Amino acid sequence: MKEEQQAARSNLLSDKPVTIVGIGASTGGLAALKQFFSGVPKDPGLAFVVVMHLSPEH
Repeated sequence: MKEEQQAARSNLLSDKPVTIVGIGASTGGLAALKQFFSGVPKDPGLAFVVVMHLSPEH
């Protein structure tokens, strides 16, 4: 198990640049986000930041 942890840690501490993708959507965009992410590969080499606008009652 230690080897797996070390490999995971070295991946986190990599010197490779990471592309960050920002996505914004309103409350009605949740279905579109689910559809989008269902087509994204398991390890796309990207970091996603999702910002949702929710109604004050939510």
